[in-house]
Amino acid sequence: MKFSFIFALILTFTFVIAAPVSQLDDFHIIIPTWNTIYKKGEIGQVNWSNGIAGSITVKIFHGKDMNSMLSNRWTPTIQVSEGFGKFAFFIDSFFNEEEMYRFQIVYNKNGKRYEVLTPCFKVTS
Repeated sequence: MKFSFIFALILTFTFVIAAPVSQLDDFHIIIPTWNTIYKKGEIGQVNWSNGIAGSITVKIFHGKDMNSMLSNRWTPTIQVSEGFGKFAFFIDSFFNEEEMYRFQIVYNKNGKRYEVLTPCFKVTS
């Protein structure tokens, strides 16, 4: 009985150790986190890991809640390197305190278009 218990523990431990490690998605968003609050006059950031080298387009969405968000015309295209990266932006009068915001990163990989959304953030005075 003692042997079978130890064998079961070893077998379970082996499966846990040998389980595949999940890979991070491309452009895994680190900042902002959910419920981030930026103040007007600050520099906001979108930070990511596991970026793909090349051009990305950054779109901003805004609305009263996550389900009613719309994109605006501000869509810069920037060059990024592989791995960690960030996009900084000035929190100015464009940002309305009554709305929430999120960014969308659009990129291409192997000829296919992909989109990643950041968590929502708010702005205060």
